Amino acid sequence: MGLPEITVIFKTKGLTAIKRSERGIVACILKADTEGGQELNVYESVLDVDYTHWTERNYEYLKLIYQGGPYRVIVVRQATTEGSYNKALKLLKNLRWNYLTIPSLQAADLTVVSAWIKEERQKEQKTFKAVLPNCPADHEGIINFTTDKITTSDGENKFQYSRAEYCARIAGILAGIS
Repeated sequence: MGLPEITVIFKTKGLTAIKRSERGIVACILKADTEGGQELNVYESVLDVDYTHWTERNYEYLKLIYQGGPYRVIVVRQATTEGSYNKALKLLKNLRWNYLTIPSLQAADLTVVSAWIKEERQKEQKTFKAVLPNCPADHEGIINFTTDKITTSDGENKFQYSRAEYCARIAGILAGIS
């Protein structure tokens, strides 16, 4: 009698392993005052992004994320005048995603975002992780990125990124790993 139950368990585990190994989803909070666009955007591909709704720099962040090959990118648009990220984090709270990145994140906001990730993981059993610049990685939900003076090139042009900005690329890479 025990053998059929074991077989069923192995089949179920095998089928769910495929689903569990899917590429991840990146959540990104971008500050923008450009015309058009929505507060919450979900993109399946970089080709879905309407670049006219974003500044050139924000579009670069989205391209950095997609270079890593994530399954999907959820973008929350926030006004540049808005000080805290609380409203954007509330929007993301009930959505399904894996890695958070905020390219315009300042050092003063690190503790708020870090505490929110820890709280969501502990109280709500969420699997959220945040890629944060120079943030103590004292929890499994915090990925600390400390490299600075990041320069990339596309052959013709060179691009400079701060730690916070390049966290978008790291989040994309991590989400792209199955």
